[in-house]
Amino acid sequence: EVCGAYWLAGDKEDIDASMEAEALLDRIIGTAIDARSSDIHIDPSIRGEPRAVVKYRIDGLVQPKEVITTEQLERMKVRIENIARMPKVNLNHPNKGAFTRMGYDWRVQVQPHAGRQGPVPRIVIRRLQPDVMPMETLGYPQYFIDQVKAAAKAPNGVLFWTGPTGSGKTESIHSAVVSVNPMAKGLSLHTIEDPPEKRVPGYAVQMEIAEDDPARSGMSLLKSSLRADPDVIIFGEVRDGEMAKLVFEAANTGHLVFTTLHTNSSLDAVIRLDELGIYGFLLSYVRAVVAQRLVRRLCTHCRVKADEPDEFTAYIFDKFDIDMDGANLYVANPEGCASCNFRGYHGRIAIAEVLVPNKELVDASTDRDYKNIEQIASRAGWKPMGYMGVLHVKNGITD
Repeated sequence: EVCGAYWLAGDKEDIDASMEAEALLDRIIGTAIDARSSDIHIDPSIRGEPRAVVKYRIDGLVQPKEVITTEQLERMKVRIENIARMPKVNLNHPNKGAFTRMGYDWRVQVQPHAGRQGPVPRIVIRRLQPDVMPMETLGYPQYFIDQVKAAAKAPNGVLFWTGPTGSGKTESIHSAVVSVNPMAKGLSLHTIEDPPEKRVPGYAVQMEIAEDDPARSGMSLLKSSLRADPDVIIFGEVRDGEMAKLVFEAANTGHLVFTTLHTNSSLDAVIRLDELGIYGFLLSYVRAVVAQRLVRRLCTHCRVKADEPDEFTAYIFDKFDIDMDGANLYVANPEGCASCNFRGYHGRIAIAEVLVPNKELVDASTDRDYKNIEQIASRAGWKPMGYMGVLHVKNGITD
């Protein structure tokens, strides 16, 4: 009850103004860990007041919780720059780095915010989850796990993960790799990321991209890695046609590449690859395209049993052709409880879709005729993301 009252206090509660930067940073990070927060936003006042609001992203939603002074913000910025070994830059320029604190790796981004007296730092700190869990533990249905594992066991090719920032792509890629465990088969694994988010025993080489250093750009590190005898490569993100061609060249020379692409769905990824110059025969090197989002889990302590489905729940079961028999339906408690900070939801789970290109899809890509792509994908075994979402509803995981 005390914790709940503290969290509900919002931005009315001020942190002790005399607290030093080191202690303040520890307090904010400790609070984020206790609250299961994925990101910390420290935002200066938009009205030019000498204060900043500390916000925590919990289960996907940003919640303002505490207030600090602008002076504390400035001191904390300097402290973070020191421990994150960030380059010294003009306050008008953005800056980034990473550091380890309280058993977690943290990625930090400092942005210039236009204050009345000049630029004021805005700080965003993201918690990186160091542990990698197998796909079963992440809550994916068995049909999805089987498809992804079959693709991840291929001797070569490319596996794409797509989705917006913060949708769990990196977590899922590493989970897929660990689930098939190529290291145990004597294969060499390289990771090229910005920054490396997983510190996994057995990963032979982990390289960090630094785009401002030509020798450590994504392209340079990938080219270097291909000369260092890898079997499996985890590559952060394909951003342009040159990167895409190099990734597919790696697939063509006997490597298995896991990487990400920013599109809304697995079908959109096919069209996006076409725009990057990857179409026709090259599409046959794609072993799978996974698209995913994160949805909120119901709090198991206070969720409410739904005896009858509402109109929309019945509609989505019918839309995705899922039988209502045996459904274990729950809805969120609008009042919540102390376990979920009175939100009704606790944690998140992925909903995903996987597309495994077949000959029909490769032929459509060769002709650049995508008007029937959904029907072609369905015949290839593709199920839309909403299908998995409804399975989670049926199992009482979300509503």
